[in-house]
Amino acid sequence: MKHKSSLLFVLPLFLLFSCGESIPSATTTTETTSENTSVEPEPVITKTLTIAAYPSLDLFVYDALDLTGLLVNENTYTDGVLTSSEPIDDYELRWAEDKSLVASDYRFFSEGTYTILIEKEGATGTNFSFEVTESTALIQTLVINSLPKTTYHVGDTLSLDGLSVSLSTRYKADKFKRFTQVITDYTLTIDGEEADGYVFEDMCPKQIEISYQGWEKDLSTSFTVSAVGDSHLTSLDHYEDSTINWRKDSTKMTVRISNPNRPNEEGDKGYFAPDEIVNEFNLNQYSKRNAYNWHYTPSKGKVPFLIVPVIIPGYESWATNENWNMIYKAFFGNSSSLKFESLRSYYYQSSFGQLDITGGVTGYFNPGEVDSTYKKASGFTEYTTAQLADLACKWAASSYSVNLNDYDTDDDGCIDGMWMVYLHPSSSSGNFWGYTSTTSEVGTVEAPKVNTFGWASLDFINDDFRGNGKYFSNHECDAHVLIHETGHMLGLSDYYSYGEGGYAPTGNMDMMDHNINDHNSYSKMLYGWINPYIVYGNATITLDSIQSQDSVILIPYDSAEYLKNEEGKVRFTPFDEYLILDYFTPLNLNSQGYDCYSMNPLTASGGRLEHVDARLFNYSYSGITEIKANDLLNSDGSYSYFRPISNTESGNRAESIYHLENANAFDELRWITANKVLASVNDPVTDASLFTASSSFSFEAFKNQFNTTKKNNENYYFNNQEPTSANFEIISIS
Repeated sequence: MKHKSSLLFVLPLFLLFSCGESIPSATTTTETTSENTSVEPEPVITKTLTIAAYPSLDLFVYDALDLTGLLVNENTYTDGVLTSSEPIDDYELRWAEDKSLVASDYRFFSEGTYTILIEKEGATGTNFSFEVTESTALIQTLVINSLPKTTYHVGDTLSLDGLSVSLSTRYKADKFKRFTQVITDYTLTIDGEEADGYVFEDMCPKQIEISYQGWEKDLSTSFTVSAVGDSHLTSLDHYEDSTINWRKDSTKMTVRISNPNRPNEEGDKGYFAPDEIVNEFNLNQYSKRNAYNWHYTPSKGKVPFLIVPVIIPGYESWATNENWNMIYKAFFGNSSSLKFESLRSYYYQSSFGQLDITGGVTGYFNPGEVDSTYKKASGFTEYTTAQLADLACKWAASSYSVNLNDYDTDDDGCIDGMWMVYLHPSSSSGNFWGYTSTTSEVGTVEAPKVNTFGWASLDFINDDFRGNGKYFSNHECDAHVLIHETGHMLGLSDYYSYGEGGYAPTGNMDMMDHNINDHNSYSKMLYGWINPYIVYGNATITLDSIQSQDSVILIPYDSAEYLKNEEGKVRFTPFDEYLILDYFTPLNLNSQGYDCYSMNPLTASGGRLEHVDARLFNYSYSGITEIKANDLLNSDGSYSYFRPISNTESGNRAESIYHLENANAFDELRWITANKVLASVNDPVTDASLFTASSSFSFEAFKNQFNTTKKNNENYYFNNQEPTSANFEIISIS
């Protein structure tokens, strides 16, 4: 409201009167009684208000009225003589224009001259006037100070307890002025209806609109609330799926291993059986002290995953019941309900029942409501995604009253595993791809933090997968990518090359290569799921197929020595160099291809031979040095473990940047093909890559698949340049 006044400013009276003096007045008449007695008239008392001190009123439009400093005196006159002058505060202030009361929080919205009347009953009032100058550049926004509960279950009623909203104002007067004030007279709506009392009927996220009448225009903001089905976080029971039909083979493979440099002593069978071995140092131990500070997901037991679907700005419409159910199904669905497997059913079978991934899926999380970094899709970078993992974890813990200790089953100060499935198309050219990473953060047993996490688009689960400029068709609710990336969370490396030269040591045929098949025997030894037959001499072994536990033969270099514990068991670590031979059969998890990459499964059975170089190194500022297997087992924990050997390439090979001797062709894992065709992208492994009955192996005959070096006229086939003399023959497969 604009107030103007034509009233003249009334100056205070500053006339001084001494006691007994008077202002000239009308003639006084003395009455006389019948007895001639004189009576004095009643004194005439009048009151006036004067301003003793003025407030500072350098005001601009949008400023609030501030009368600090205003002092008002009430002057009393008796028969025209000033008898007292006292400061008062029981006066009223009114606008001269309409005589309305002046509110204590009055704010100016127009420029001009304003006059305020100072009034008090029984006294003559006064007034003062001032100017209000124009302001510019008004910007007002609504700020959500704190959110109410944002995650509910279907059937719950919305609660607005805890919601706090402020009006943020900025404008230019004599200088830029900013202030924020809490407001309560806003309105809340969901889909145009009043939000108070809203009952959640489905899991689709709901936008709660906050509306408020600003000074010059209507303002609004919003936040998201959502509901899930029955609470199931960390409550999935032990995996029981009657639809799993795990087929064991009745066939077996008999192998004769010979080593002329390691003759058996009398009565020595030439090998250690799996039940004579303790897999003492594997990925679970490596996880605790590696150079990356990457704490892997435990590979055994009932292991909970925290799974958070993440809304990316612009794709809110993807946050549907159907997509939530598909995410849940991909992680926890029964084997029979999927074309392939869920993440849980795959790892339960692959681990021979030793790994049971539990946990649950939260409602949809909109991180932009919590942190302005994520209000645009461009805010989701590789760096901020690591921060997002922690943010999403805290949101889930708060929204669901989750005790994060329940998600740290190995008490290493890190929750066992976290997945974020984001709602945005996949693209291999940026951050909206699928990968696993680490925050490198470690908490405490009492307050664990997120360390390892997965990040993948909904596209990888549904039938809309894009990458490298191509469109890949998989099938509805496909968990292949989730399974592959969880392999990294458990500690495995990629077995494909990051280069573009067609290099492929495992010939595209592995879960950690082209997302196909069961994990191979080497991977399962790293996980601690199986023990091998370690053949140190000459032996004949009849081997079950890989559909049975502990069905793999390990052939070490000639000088390998094995320590024993107090119980007489062999102390074993898969972090060394050796050959492994198993009896591959195309059943169970090996029975299906992966249509996304047009990968077809093998159809034959036979011996699968792989060369492993999993040597560990110690990382320090001065460089890296190899840790021998037995030194690793006897480590006092002072090493900073590092794995430089991988299946990727950089230049000639990635290992060359670490200055490893003869590292031009090191591979962590290479499939040694029976047909002697060097596995590559263009020559993936086939049925012919498997050893069949009566086929045999020697290093010399298959040297094209090893990094062969010569020293002192001796050939060395292992990268560690230790002598290797063993050979084998497949006696029978029956």
